[in-house]
Amino acid sequence: MSANNFLRGAIRVFGPLLLAAAGNVFAQGTPIGDVEYVRGAGAAQREGEAPRVLGAGSPIAQGEVLTTGANSYAVIKLADGSRMTLRSHTSLKVDDFVLDQPGRADNLAMSLFRGGLRMVTGLISKRVGTSRLATPTATVGIRGTDFDARLCAEDCRAEAARPSVPLAQANVQTLTPASARVVQVQGGLTATGGNGERRLVQSGGPAYNGDVIETAPGAQAVLVFRDDTRVTVQGGTRFRIDDFVYDSNRPAEGTAVFNLLKGGIRALTGLIGKAKPSSVRFSTSTATVGIRGTGIDMTCEGTCAGEPATGATDGFFILTWQGEVEVSSGAAPTEILIVPVGSAARLGGGEVRPILLRAIDIPAPMNNNPAPRPDQINIDLKTLFGGVQKSDGEPGLYVTLRDGHLELTQAGGSPVNIGRGEAVFAGLTAGSLTRLEQAPAFMRNDATPLPTRVDARGAQLLDMLNLGLRARANLTCRP
Repeated sequence: MSANNFLRGAIRVFGPLLLAAAGNVFAQGTPIGDVEYVRGAGAAQREGEAPRVLGAGSPIAQGEVLTTGANSYAVIKLADGSRMTLRSHTSLKVDDFVLDQPGRADNLAMSLFRGGLRMVTGLISKRVGTSRLATPTATVGIRGTDFDARLCAEDCRAEAARPSVPLAQANVQTLTPASARVVQVQGGLTATGGNGERRLVQSGGPAYNGDVIETAPGAQAVLVFRDDTRVTVQGGTRFRIDDFVYDSNRPAEGTAVFNLLKGGIRALTGLIGKAKPSSVRFSTSTATVGIRGTGIDMTCEGTCAGEPATGATDGFFILTWQGEVEVSSGAAPTEILIVPVGSAARLGGGEVRPILLRAIDIPAPMNNNPAPRPDQINIDLKTLFGGVQKSDGEPGLYVTLRDGHLELTQAGGSPVNIGRGEAVFAGLTAGSLTRLEQAPAFMRNDATPLPTRVDARGAQLLDMLNLGLRARANLTCRP
């Protein structure tokens, strides 16, 4: 029997069954997605109904519980472009899926009962800013994200005890973690990464090296960096993180370089500045600022921002409210102006060098700045960035993030926000939500493929060929 004849026979036998199963789902409502690929056993079941077997192309309906068996996995694609791989021994339900329905807000709500998934979210999470994954131990708020979540029982302890070979596709600890986190935000705040991708940033959200932080007019946000450098970004501002490197064990080897492209900031330098002030620098297109244990206000408007002159506020202004700063211009970089505490300086209006200002010449918006001074905000760095080591596979929920922003909540504790390259654990008891130093090895080295790494067509063809070879091996040829 030829392979072609075998495949045609399989289609004649199984095709009507698959069409009938699909028809049942369509009768229950419009499918919200479909199965791209299944390896091993997979099933879908709605409450009060018999389960149906999942195969490539099977439609998925809202309210069904999707289940995978031992040594199995399934790749699911939802109608908004979200893709997920359900690992073995997983049960997941899509509780609510709303996309482009008149009179209803887009929504994605899921429940994970056991097992785990590897997910890349789609349009709903990007538009709304938050989708939700509920588990027995914690709830995960999803914001335009690429992440893994796993509910561990004793299986993770067994995996953690086994030697493992690292897999490049899951090696999240090589990702650079967040340089800063937003602790307060009012109004619109976005960040544009070095790859040009723009994202909405909410309270608790991360900021990374190379990000351009931008606030809408009238908005404001406070960023706290890992070394406790703090920056209040005022309304209508563009602020870039040029270079931030920090190791808490070696703060003198760190670097903090920032660029005010337009608008205004209020900044307080942190541990890098205390250990080695020359490693911290603020700049604009016209001026460079060196610090000496400093709290400053800076503005860059009009010609400083490459725009038409703005009158009294045109150019670069700096006011020192703690310590002192050194200011130089691009036209005369070796000529340094010291701006002591309580003083202000300007570079603009055709000036080649910065000049100290009289008190009456300081622009009113700087003398009466309504934006919060960052030194007056209570910050807990351990809560924002601290992590513990957990690699023994203790039962609970483990979540690790490859990109985006997640907020986890649990009864009895404060929310924990994580960004790219970070991980969190939620134990079986209330108030056990904990930021981790890194994802445990059994997650970093998970052999379950990412949904973006599965070539569904190639895998299906290989499975069908293997099935054909096994069938041919069982054929008995008679004369």
